[in-house]
Amino acid sequence: MSAGGHVLRNRIGPRVGTDLDNLIIPGDYAIDTPINGPGSNTLIVSVRVYDPVGVDRLVFQSAVSLTGDNEFHRFYNGTIWSAWVETDTSGGSGFTNLAMSRDSDSVTIESDTGDDAEIPPADTNNAGVMTADMFDKLAGIEAGAEVNIGTDLAIGTHDDVSLEIESSTGNDIVLPAATLVAGTNKAGLFTSAEKTKLAGIATGATVYTDEMAQDAVGGILDNGTVGDIVFTYNDGGPSISAVIENAAVTYAKFQDVTALSVVGRSANTDGVSAAITAASDDLVLRRSGTSIGFGTIVAGGIASNAVTTAKILDANVTYAKIQNAVTGMSVVGRAANSAGVNADIDATVDHTVLRRSGTSVGFGAIDLSQNNAITGQLRGSSFPALTGAVVSAGATLATTATIDLVIPMGGTALATGIIAGVDVHCDFAFTIVQWTLLGNASGSLVIDIWKDTYANFPPTVADTITASAKPTISTATKGQSSTLTGWTTSVAVGDILRFNVDSVTTIVAATLILKVTKTS
Repeated sequence: MSAGGHVLRNRIGPRVGTDLDNLIIPGDYAIDTPINGPGSNTLIVSVRVYDPVGVDRLVFQSAVSLTGDNEFHRFYNGTIWSAWVETDTSGGSGFTNLAMSRDSDSVTIESDTGDDAEIPPADTNNAGVMTADMFDKLAGIEAGAEVNIGTDLAIGTHDDVSLEIESSTGNDIVLPAATLVAGTNKAGLFTSAEKTKLAGIATGATVYTDEMAQDAVGGILDNGTVGDIVFTYNDGGPSISAVIENAAVTYAKFQDVTALSVVGRSANTDGVSAAITAASDDLVLRRSGTSIGFGTIVAGGIASNAVTTAKILDANVTYAKIQNAVTGMSVVGRAANSAGVNADIDATVDHTVLRRSGTSVGFGAIDLSQNNAITGQLRGSSFPALTGAVVSAGATLATTATIDLVIPMGGTALATGIIAGVDVHCDFAFTIVQWTLLGNASGSLVIDIWKDTYANFPPTVADTITASAKPTISTATKGQSSTLTGWTTSVAVGDILRFNVDSVTTIVAATLILKVTKTS
């Protein structure tokens, strides 16, 4: 049998005829074994309620007559029982149906045959209904909890910065030192170091505030000079400004820098100065692009006409540094009779020499008619081994020579043919300008001249150089000509000259003289 979700159980014997289906009281229920009731031949049935902690609460008894139709009922209000109430069940079933209603503070047992009974809340002295508040409070207490158990505290391990407090019934804690965390004071343990600090403060000492410190410093430094620093104190700020006097920072006060360097800002930005080092010899400090540093000077770094002659080291302007000549075969100088910029003096004609002529210098021929054209004596050792004289030819200096050919006397008239033993090897180049032929007696003589190279020796008639104007004496003792029509007059170094008598009468000996101009 169940009621209100709780199981009604018979603890001792079988249930009696009382219908308890509608009896709803919080807790577990039990029906006692019937005992003798108030009247004869009656049995008592008791109903008990067990609250959640197992306390037995007897709340209701019913007595049933075994011989008659009467029933007896009574209730226990936690202190006393009510009087037995007799109910006549004759003509009826002999049973009373009970029901229950409740709220958060009480339970009412309702009878369909008599008065209802309200069970009040339990208190410290009387059993009763467990209210909702009592249930919530009881549910929050752990099973096996003890009432008001004392906790003993003791000082545990401690050192100069921490102290442990031990609990006899729970966890221990360690008290940390007092700190200032993120701008907020945190109370805590007074450490030994702080105790030492406190011991050093005299009794009655006054806290030295920032304002007091500022005033003290301001009194010392206000508008005064300490060393090379001028201080100005502003109490309203408060603030202290300091200015280093001009020329007060000595080189010794500078930060040490690397060797061979100056102090400055090499980058094209504001910022901290640093060492600018001269890494190698002959470098200068100059700006290059967006920085300054030691390096070589480019042309753009030298102003026009900035370098004077006195600044150029002697013998240090090389030929390569001089402007290239405008023309070949020239020298650099000043041709005009005035100071000014040098220029090229060109040698445009062969065999000319550089000489002064009037108010200028230039290449040209030497005018031997002028005083001081040549001084001293012309020594033979200074010239090639030539014979002849120095003559003027077309206002140019020409070296002339003669080739003298003596035809040996044979005691008889000269014979036609090659004159043996008189071939001439030419050691210098020349041009034939005249021939002269001298005979030992009056008569006639024609001589031809052949020329060829040393490689083609000997020359032949095919190598003639005289054409039809051969050296000739015609019924006379001499002959001479400088016309040389048709002649090959140019003779090279190494050529061989051979002489041939084309015809001869009467003359038995002769001399042929060739006048030449040396060309090399």
